[in-house]
Amino acid sequence: MISFYKVENGRGGVRDQFDLNGDGSTTDILLPGDAGYFHTALNSIADNFILQLGANGDTSKNTTASEFGDVLVSKNQVYAPFIIANGGRFIPTGGTLQDGINAFLAENPNNEGATAENFMTHAVAYFSFGNANPDNTEHLKNLGNNSY
Repeated sequence: MISFYKVENGRGGVRDQFDLNGDGSTTDILLPGDAGYFHTALNSIADNFILQLGANGDTSKNTTASEFGDVLVSKNQVYAPFIIANGGRFIPTGGTLQDGINAFLAENPNNEGATAENFMTHAVAYFSFGNANPDNTEHLKNLGNNSY
């Protein structure tokens, strides 16, 4: 599952709309690695953009070019990509990206990283900012000009 989430700046900051860092404010900015970043980012999605690939080997669940269609983004808004590895199974037929994210969060609520034993099946969210990832490693590399 591949999509985008809204960021406030080039450092990947997201608005802490749920006060997940517990400081009493819902307007401060969380940076990758801050408490609450993972949940806030996945609740700030561009819900009209999704690519679904693989779905446990069921290629009939892959997003086709005709299904993909146009992507509309908000004016003056910055987006960053995220991938949920092994997450193709989370979106039910006719479901939405948010349905898929909710199912992922139910299975891996703390975004625990994969191990050598389960990396082919364990679902993990990876962001374009290394500090936001469970292993603090960059998994999506910005190649410039909106290319990752």
